[in-house]
Amino acid sequence: MKKDRYFYSIVSFTMLVLTVIGFSKFLSRGIEADDAPIPPAIKALVIIHGMALIFWIVTFFVQSILIAAKNRKLHMTLGWGGALVALVAVLTSPVMATKAIRLRPTELLFDMNYAQFLLVMYTEVLAFTVFVALAIAYRKKPAVHRSMVVLATLAVISGSTSRIHVLFNAFGGHGWLGLFGVPLALGAVILAVRMILDRRFNGPFMAGYAALGAAYIIAFSVATGPWWTQTVAQIAK
Repeated sequence: MKKDRYFYSIVSFTMLVLTVIGFSKFLSRGIEADDAPIPPAIKALVIIHGMALIFWIVTFFVQSILIAAKNRKLHMTLGWGGALVALVAVLTSPVMATKAIRLRPTELLFDMNYAQFLLVMYTEVLAFTVFVALAIAYRKKPAVHRSMVVLATLAVISGSTSRIHVLFNAFGGHGWLGLFGVPLALGAVILAVRMILDRRFNGPFMAGYAALGAAYIIAFSVATGPWWTQTVAQIAK
């Protein structure tokens, strides 16, 4: 349907713009959002991981444009390239995150130290992995496939949106809401617009969105508890 083609082109373009703005310092000067240099010990991993996620979102945009242009054959061919990019992001994320806490375990991020925040990063990459896997499994069911691709992108876009100060501060500027407020708000808007266009509930997206929000809240709660404190002590050795 025409409305589907244009709708997902707009969604993917919005996410691409947010990514470019959020990672502007990384893309232009190869530094962190706070102007700090990337630690040399993990710089290669950070670059590979960061570029993989950026390419994922670029691929999402290109793929949505191909569907809008009715070039389904090329869309399906490039889809496996997107899966490969996602695999690189998934494989590098836990390694990079684990190495990072060994360099700065007490650094504060979103009201928790880096070691605690590791669980949140693990949760994000797990959610991304699950949604990408579902997108591949349901590639022959366009409605479900599209929903899973959007959810996969929402699962990792907090890295971009939390670096955009005006958006970060709009959701309190700290804690889980500061980190995930924009992705959850964006997801709610996407869900609402789909309901208006389709005149019915988008079951797969709604279920995935609810699961994603619950995972975020649980991760923040567990990360500051005794179980994770003991677990991360072993991981960070």
